[in-house]
Amino acid sequence: MSPLTVVVVSADAESGAKAVAEVQSAYGAMARSVLLSLGPYGAGWTAKANAGILVAQTKYLLIINDDVRLSGAALTEWILTMESTVAIDAMGPTIACRSHQQFNVKEPAAVDVPWLVGGCLLLKMSAVDKVGPMDPGFHSYGSDVDLCFRLAAVGYRCRWDQTYTAEHVATQTLGPSWDKDHQRLTDMWPQRLGDFRWVPEGIVSSVAEAVPMDQVEQNASVDDDLNLDHPWNIQEAAFAEIVRLGKSIDARRILEFGSGKSTVRLALAFPLAHIEAIEHNREYAQFVDNLAKKHPIPPPGIRPRGAKVLLHTVSIEDNAYNLYALDLPDASFDLVIVDGPPSTVNGGRIAALRDACRLVRVGGIIVMDDVNRPAEREAVRIQFEEWGGAFLYDQIAVGHGLGVLTRVEPDGTEKTTMPTLQAKTAASIS
Repeated sequence: MSPLTVVVVSADAESGAKAVAEVQSAYGAMARSVLLSLGPYGAGWTAKANAGILVAQTKYLLIINDDVRLSGAALTEWILTMESTVAIDAMGPTIACRSHQQFNVKEPAAVDVPWLVGGCLLLKMSAVDKVGPMDPGFHSYGSDVDLCFRLAAVGYRCRWDQTYTAEHVATQTLGPSWDKDHQRLTDMWPQRLGDFRWVPEGIVSSVAEAVPMDQVEQNASVDDDLNLDHPWNIQEAAFAEIVRLGKSIDARRILEFGSGKSTVRLALAFPLAHIEAIEHNREYAQFVDNLAKKHPIPPPGIRPRGAKVLLHTVSIEDNAYNLYALDLPDASFDLVIVDGPPSTVNGGRIAALRDACRLVRVGGIIVMDDVNRPAEREAVRIQFEEWGGAFLYDQIAVGHGLGVLTRVEPDGTEKTTMPTLQAKTAASIS
C-alpha cells in the first residue's frame, strides 16, 4: 500500500501529543510518519494544516484534528479506492460538525460531493501539488471548501464515504474568524452558492453532504426551495411568528434587511403589502430574483396602487456597507426584519438595526433574527439604550431566536396593542 503521512492539527500540546500517540497505535506501519502541527488559535487552522501539506513526502496525506478519530479500516479502504479509481483525489467520512451541506442521501454510500470537511481529510498529494495548498487568506474556516472547489476545477473528484463515521464531539463555540472566512468564500465562489450554506450556531450530529439530486430521496425539507428550515435560513417556526406579528398590526409596508427565500415568502404571506428587501451580495440578489420568478408573487394588479416588491442591491467598497444611503423616509414601515448583513461587512446588523429603529413607525415592529447569538443581542441592547423608552422588547424562543422591538409613543404607550410583548430594560437583554 502507498505510504501515508498523518498531520494532527492542534492548539494544545497535551491534546496533540495524546492524539499523535493514538494515531500511531491505530495506523501502525500504514503511517510512514505522524506529525503534530501545533500552534495557538491565533495561528489559524489553515496555516497549521498547510504546514503538514508543505512537508509531506508521501503519496497520501491525512489531515486530522486532535479531537477526531478515524478507523484504520477506513483509511485502508480509501487508499485502495484512490489507487484504483481515476481522479478520486480527496476522501472524507461523515463527521459531526457545523454542516455546510443541505442534501440527504437515502442510504449510506460513497458519493462524489462538492467538498469535504478539513478536520478529517485524506488527500492525494499529486493533486494538491497541481492546485496548491490551502489558501492562507482563510484563517480557520472555509479553506477546506475552497481547496475542494479548486480540485474540482481541474477535474479531480472529492468523495464522501458515508459508510464510515469519524468520532468527533463538535464544540458549541465559534472562532472570531467564522464570519470573515465565510464571507471570503462567498465572495470568491459566488457561482457556487448553491453548494454551501453556513450554520453558525447549529451542530449537525450526522453530516449529509451534497450529492446530485437524482441520487437524493425526495424529501420536502430538501426539495422545496422555499422551505425555511434549512440551517442557514430563518426557520419555519420563526417565520410563522413574523407573519403573526405582521398581521397583528396589519402590516402594509415591510422592509427586510438580508434578502432570501423569506423575501418571496413575505410577498406570498402579505399579498396586499409593499415589500422592500435589501441585499449587499449581487450574486445572491440574482438568486432571489430568479426564485421570485419561479414562484410568481401576486402581480402588481392584485396589490394596492403603488405597492410593489422591490429588491435593492448595493456594492461593498472598502468593506463598508453602503446600503443605508437609500432614500427611505423615517417612520415609513410597519414591519422591519433584520436578518443581515453579515458582521464581516462594516457595521453589520448593528448598522441595519440602527436604521430599522429610524424607519419603523410608532406602533410598528422590528424583528431581529439570531438573538441566540451574543453579537445580535448586543446590537439590540445598544439600540435599546440609544433610543431610551421608544421601544418595548421581547424575545421569542423559536428558530435561532427572535428579538422583537415594538415602537411606542413618546410617553411609553403603544399605539397598537401587542399583549404578547413585555417592556424590558437594556440590562435584561442578555
